[in-house]
Amino acid sequence: MTERPPNLFDFATSELSQDAFLCWLIQWADTNYKKFDPALHQAGMNFLKSISVKHEKNSQKDPLKEAISLEVEVRRQHKKIDVLALISKEEKKYVLVIEDKINSFMHSKQLSRYRRIAKDDFNDHDPLLVYFKTGGIQRAAKAENDGYIVYSRRDFLDVLKPYAEETKDSILRDYYQCLKSMDDDYQQYHTTPLKCWNQPNRAWEGFFGELRERMGREIGMNLVYWQFVNNPSGGETMFGISREVGEFQLHLQLVKKWGGNKRHFLAFRIGNVQKDRREVRGNFHRSFIRHAEISGWGGKFGR
Repeated sequence: MTERPPNLFDFATSELSQDAFLCWLIQWADTNYKKFDPALHQAGMNFLKSISVKHEKNSQKDPLKEAISLEVEVRRQHKKIDVLALISKEEKKYVLVIEDKINSFMHSKQLSRYRRIAKDDFNDHDPLLVYFKTGGIQRAAKAENDGYIVYSRRDFLDVLKPYAEETKDSILRDYYQCLKSMDDDYQQYHTTPLKCWNQPNRAWEGFFGELRERMGREIGMNLVYWQFVNNPSGGETMFGISREVGEFQLHLQLVKKWGGNKRHFLAFRIGNVQKDRREVRGNFHRSFIRHAEISGWGGKFGR
């Protein structure tokens, strides 16, 4: 027996499909569409309000969270911006810019370029800039430094859940179920043994994402990161802490290998070494081993 019926978004898996869903949902926030499906209209409204609330924490913008009536015009791929919407709330006007990513991430200076486009083309609108990421979130600090809020898969699920249960519309229900299934994969690390994290690899990304959140709150988000690095052997996913130690840049990393060798290990890398690299590495290695022994981890680290 199958667990659920066929789902449109099991087949429409690209970022373009997600762009289309976002455009569709945002357009439902226009008050003119409320009469067709109140639940879908409210879902669209609450999505925009959730974006506004996140922006409000970073600025003094007049938020949309109290909005009762909105006029919305959605534009897709306006000068290569994934989703752009012009929103009017009484006398206030906003331009919403969404850079939509699933598993890929922003490249070059596209976020700052889109911000400039919104300012130049709609200079009488207040900008609402969103880095929308349903896969594992990397480079969040870069997006935030560019003036964007980071909107996650969990943020979106929280908005959609009550309406996926209420509306009869199969598009919203299918999208929610597909996104929830993806999220379950990322959350496996809470309940699944480590040896079962290999397939799919989302559990590792979920684990590294939580490490980044927890350790970032303690030592600073700009000092922690996780990333996937592609290579001929299948690539590797790593979580790292970056610190300046004297004249050197030290990276302490938890690495998960993919491809034929799926081992995981703790590693360190040192940057800004101008000379005597072997000696510098040896000194750091001895320091790590000494602190491991003090902490009761002696004999568990090799070179």
